[in-house]
Amino acid sequence: MIALRPSQSHTQSRGDLFDKSARRNLLVVLDADTVDLAEEGSVQLSGLLAHDAIEFYRISDDGVPPNAKTLDSNFFGSAPVGWLKVTRDEEPSPFRSHGVLRSNGESVSSSALSGDIVAAIARGIAEMRSEDLAMEYTPEALMVAAAEEIGADILVTRRQGLHSLRSSFVRGLTIVDVADAISIGGLFLRSRGEYSRAIFPQITVDSNKTIFYESSASLFLPHQLEILRRSQLLAADREEPESVRLAAAAFRRISRSIERRDQIWQLICGLQDIDTAEDLLALYEALLTSLMGAIDATARLANTIYQLPIPMYLVAWQKKDWAKKLKLSASQLWSAYYEHAEHESVLTMLRLLRNTIHAEGLESVAVSERHRVVATWIEIPPSEGKEIAETASRTANPNEWSIQTTDGGRFYADPGPMMDRLILSVLTLLADVQLVLVADLRNLTVTPPMKDDTFLDVEAVDQAHRCLLGLGPV
Repeated sequence: MIALRPSQSHTQSRGDLFDKSARRNLLVVLDADTVDLAEEGSVQLSGLLAHDAIEFYRISDDGVPPNAKTLDSNFFGSAPVGWLKVTRDEEPSPFRSHGVLRSNGESVSSSALSGDIVAAIARGIAEMRSEDLAMEYTPEALMVAAAEEIGADILVTRRQGLHSLRSSFVRGLTIVDVADAISIGGLFLRSRGEYSRAIFPQITVDSNKTIFYESSASLFLPHQLEILRRSQLLAADREEPESVRLAAAAFRRISRSIERRDQIWQLICGLQDIDTAEDLLALYEALLTSLMGAIDATARLANTIYQLPIPMYLVAWQKKDWAKKLKLSASQLWSAYYEHAEHESVLTMLRLLRNTIHAEGLESVAVSERHRVVATWIEIPPSEGKEIAETASRTANPNEWSIQTTDGGRFYADPGPMMDRLILSVLTLLADVQLVLVADLRNLTVTPPMKDDTFLDVEAVDQAHRCLLGLGPV
């Protein structure tokens, strides 16, 4: 997922997108020349854009198609429904060079563009692509300027490199591809209390909040439900309920972690101020605790399943004595964790980040752009920052963790990318461990396979769910 650029433009007067008191629509502009909603990769987007809480308009270099539906008004005349109509004035002035006309089917709206602004955006696009500017008003610049002028939240396009555009005249518009548009749309609907696992043009797979986040966890932990079921059988056979509680605890904590992730992304995508920063840090600490709890509960579950002679308070993946006992009694599980170097590195990252709550703690840093706050980053205490940065470099390029080190020895991270990289790495760790646990539980218990009574294409629903969640592969 990517962060929305929080708007502070005069055109965006309806309130922050994730301010629940504003209850405003998500405003989307779609590049009709590069995004075909009938294509397979855009079907999920098509279903989203049909939602009542999402207002969207198409735009094309060739203008509005002749068969487009129109709505008449007494003042502005006829306007295309669901399209942005950009026309150049016959007599441009310093304040206005183009008109933008649109209709949502109920009313007609008109906006105006300044030629200086369009030309500046065109220059920005050309500089970004290292190209010579061939003309003053390019179709791409007009598209971006029109989307910004009407106060659109996102512009969906597949045009090469346009997503990297940064211009002082594009202050509240985020330019995204289809996948990011779907994930932002899903995040927006969940902020309004709608937890759909899939939204297609003909069908929506609805769920409540609990089912959505439990299903989200199951996407990445496909053996979790069977582990829960077989832990119940094992507990009944041994007359020892501990395994059931531990299996459920790990699952609940991962579900809560994904819910916390949503809440953090909503803060990241909203207007940035001191209150946002404080709320973000509080949620981040809760997220780190939940992730650590899921890993610890899984270790204790293994200790219970294999009946290792180690007290629970000494059970943890980083405890050497426990690891030795585990290797003797469950060598395959030991290999699933300890023979993957990244698993230990990820646990080290998580442990150090979580342990900052015992000392200096994580701090927030305001990122400014042209005298306005556009993002909130996290400062990692120097006492843990060096080891965290070095550990991150052993698992991947530090840029993937978004960790930056200054010459003065300070450590900063963009909270969204670091969070997603951490969550996905923890899920990979748990999935590898659970693959062995479920195989051994099958040998310890006897039960018929779970029945699937759904009439839906489960794989298609799961894929749609991943897109709405916006939590992709590492």
